[in-house]
Amino acid sequence: MKESRLIKVAVTFIILFAISAGILLYYGSKSFKQEIDSMQIKNIEISRIEDGVYVGEYFPTIYVGAKVEVAVEYGNITSIRLIEHRYGRGKEAEAITDRVISAQSLEVDTVTGATVSSKVILKAIDNALSQAD
Repeated sequence: MKESRLIKVAVTFIILFAISAGILLYYGSKSFKQEIDSMQIKNIEISRIEDGVYVGEYFPTIYVGAKVEVAVEYGNITSIRLIEHRYGRGKEAEAITDRVISAQSLEVDTVTGATVSSKVILKAIDNALSQAD
């Protein structure tokens, strides 16, 4: 009898925990999506940035984020190094750094299938270059 009651309590606890976790996950992902959708990436005039190495980061959640090191010489981005990239399923987004260097602009297309991670890396680059303003 006591064993049956204990099992019912355990099952009830597990169900309540699962429901709570689902609610937190839903609202957390909704908030994250809103932040990513409303994110503004500045169109920084790179030719006006002083030579140097700039570090920037953007971590909207503990699961997704990026920290970059951007080198600028003679008004051009010469390299972008990903110091850290938490990407979930967006590892392919790391190709965005080559696009930024080729275009010498943050106004580049995101990597298909890795849009969120692409935007996170772009925002980290934006934050790095904004230090030079």
